[in-house]
This record gives sequence, structure tokens and C-alpha cells, in this order.
Amino acid sequence: MKIGAFAKETETPVSTIRYYISEELISPDKNGAQYDFDYENIKEMQLLTELRQMNFTMEEMKRFVNVVRMLDSKDELRYRHLLSILSEKQDSLNKYMGTLKKVSRQIEVKISQLKLEESVMAHRESGEGEEGPAGMPAEFLDMLRCPECGERISLDNAGIRNGGVVYGEIICRCGYTGRIEDGIVNVDPDINPDDDPVFIDDYFGEDSVNDQNFSLQYEGFLTARPDFLMIQHKTRDWIHRKILEKSPGSDVIVFPDIASLFLYLHVDADYLQNARIIVMGISRKGIEANRRHLEALDSNLKVMYVLTPSNRLPIEKKSVNLMVDYLGTFNYAFFYDRQLYEYLNDYFDFHVEGEAHEIHAFFAGRKEGSENVHDKKGASGLRRGDGGGFGSV
Repeated sequence: MKIGAFAKETETPVSTIRYYISEELISPDKNGAQYDFDYENIKEMQLLTELRQMNFTMEEMKRFVNVVRMLDSKDELRYRHLLSILSEKQDSLNKYMGTLKKVSRQIEVKISQLKLEESVMAHRESGEGEEGPAGMPAEFLDMLRCPECGERISLDNAGIRNGGVVYGEIICRCGYTGRIEDGIVNVDPDINPDDDPVFIDDYFGEDSVNDQNFSLQYEGFLTARPDFLMIQHKTRDWIHRKILEKSPGSDVIVFPDIASLFLYLHVDADYLQNARIIVMGISRKGIEANRRHLEALDSNLKVMYVLTPSNRLPIEKKSVNLMVDYLGTFNYAFFYDRQLYEYLNDYFDFHVEGEAHEIHAFFAGRKEGSENVHDKKGASGLRRGDGGGFGSV
């Protein structure tokens, strides 16, 4: 059988047949310049076609063919070697399929992200304004990650207002689900400390929620002693100078809880105007109050507000360049058994050595540090126990 007839019989291009001959995978007789193919060559080509359909590489095909050629069909050793080769190939394909699924998922998330960014940018360019707080800025979309497994997440059923994401579902393939509600990223939708009146009293104080149920975060400072306010003024100036000196170009800055007051009072600083800012808190009422104060300034800050009683953040690990801890850690110490920086350490692109440096409040010459303040506070409040649960204890 000449090569043309052989190509027709095996439904294989002549170029492929010549390539297999050059690689010695098929071995037809040769009369002068012509190849002469027989039934054995047809069986060889059928085997090669089958191996190619199973995604065998050239080296893998050679290995398989050599076993077929070297060991007799009556020899058990032949089948042991062929089974070993096929099992190895199956394992390799399973790993590759896992990789493809992961890549496909990344592409799916990226498509979702780009569609959402396109929608946000189109809304911004239209100049259409709507009443209500701005949503999560589009600048945060590329750094969103699952707070449980750290993988990229998808943002489904998203809504846009004033150029930001105001609602949507945060979904990860690990099973985690969070939400964006009225522009606030809710990391723990099943936990709501504000439902606990004991927590409200401990967190805000008896007189810190007005008739409209609006918490008065920043206004609470106005009732403090003048010497305390003077210390806080000096403290803010010192922090401001240190940031200008050591971290003027931070890309991602975190403000825990009441520390956002520092943001409010230095809103025009270049290092804030050029950064992506995360304001985190454990109380929705508290975050809403902080947001009202900040948005009243009509600044162009890029702020993501995160409600997280578990102190987890929905962002990429090692992405935070700076945390401004202005009374924030002190406040958290009333409700948690561990220091705040211990929860957040994985998000920093720096390492907190030893004890975190804190700003402490001084009253009548006595220093109240966050390391012992919860012991003085009493037993009520929000605590994270060894089991990871939350509630009043």
C-alpha cells in the first residue's frame, strides 16, 4: 500500500505520516523511494491516533510504543508497564484539568470585575448623580479577596450609585458569602452586634444615639475634658508628621473604628488623597456615622467602608501599607481578648514587631492601655472566644 492509499485508509494527513516515520513511531518497508505500508502499519497508526486523542506528548507516545514493541502480548509485564504509563498520564491530566478549572475561574472573576468596572466608569462619565451615600469605589475591585480562603471573589447582582458599588453579593467558591449593603461591605452578614442593647451602651454610651437612631461618633469628643482634647490634638499632629516623614506614598491605608476621626481632620493631606482608604468597624451604626462625617466634607477620597465584627478584611493579603491607629486599638480592646493588630497582621506588607505602638489616653496622670483596658471595663461586650463565636459575655 502506497502512502496516499495508507493516508486515506487511516484518515491521516500525509505530512503526519511522514513525521511519524521520521520519529520511528511507524516503520513501513521501503522499496527504492517508495514506502510500502501493510496491515501492521495500520495497527501502529491506529494506536498512535488513539494516544494522540488522549493528549499524549511525542515522548509519551514513544515510551508507550516501545513497550508494545519490546514485550510480547502474552507477557504480564507488558500490561503492567502499559497500565503504569496510562495511570501516570491520567494523573497528569487530572492535575492539568484542575489548573484549567482554576484558570477558568480566574477568567470568570476577571470578566465579572471588568464588566462591573465598565458599568461604574460609564456611570461616572454620564455625570448622573443620585441621592444617597456613595458606594464602594471601583479602585478596590482588583484587590477584593475572600476573607476566609484568600482567593479571588465574584461580585454578583451588583448595583451602582454615584460611581460606586452600593449593593451586591460577594461570593467565593469555598462557600463564603458576604454582602455590600448601602455601599458598606458586610464581611459577616450573620453577625450584628447592634442588635445587642448591652453592646450599644458599651460601644456608644447611653447618650450617644440620638432620636433618629444616628450614632454620634465624633461629637462624643466634645464632651471630653479640655486637657484630654489637647492631648489628642497633639497626638494627631505627631501622627501626621510621622506619616509625612516615613510613609508619604502609601497605596492602601486602614483606619480602624474611631481612628477615622484622624482621616476626617486631615482629609486634604496628599497621602490620603492619593491612597485607597479602608475604614473598618464592628458596628454598622458606627460606620454609618463615620461615613456621614466624612462625606459631609465632599472630598474625593477613595474610601471602602467595611463592617467586620470578626476583624477580617475582604482584601488581598500583604496589601496594606499603613494602619493609622488613632484610638482605634484602644476602642477595640473593650470587646476583644486579642490586640487588633494580631487579627490584621496578615494584611500588612510589614511586620509588627513585639507590641504594637499605640496612642494611649491619659486621665489624671494614669495611662489606660489597650492591653488591660478590657479588664477594667467589665464583663459585657463583644468578645471573640477561642471557638471564634461572637456574643455578649
